[in-house]
Amino acid sequence: MYDITCSSDLREINAACKAIYAAVSMKKSEHKESINSLLRKLSLNVRIRRFQGLSSVMHLFYNLFYSDLLNDDKEIMDNLIFGLDYLIEETKLSNNTFACSTNQCLSLRATANLLAYIMYKKFEGNEKITTHLLPWKN
Repeated sequence: MYDITCSSDLREINAACKAIYAAVSMKKSEHKESINSLLRKLSLNVRIRRFQGLSSVMHLFYNLFYSDLLNDDKEIMDNLIFGLDYLIEETKLSNNTFACSTNQCLSLRATANLLAYIMYKKFEGNEKITTHLLPWKN
């Protein structure tokens, strides 16, 4: 499944993210560790800010936080926060590190903002996490 999310075909990435969301939603304990392992690998896409499929992966994590289906896994949180720390600058139209169109850059920035917003709301009492998300909030 993780190999599919590293594909260059956005349809495959979107389908994989939907399948992962469905698997997490089932809450079957016998698959919990393998699903957590998969989510850790997926969070690396945000950490390294791999442009292809980045928006889909961030939407997946947004949906998992929104549905309260994501465990407080330190590695996942570290990867997401690290990626969001850099995306705030990289998605500014003046920087456009990804050398993408204006619409793509704005779309990626909006998706990152959604993820940062839901994480800020979920961890509002945790200053260690919210400090990193303040630039997105502002």
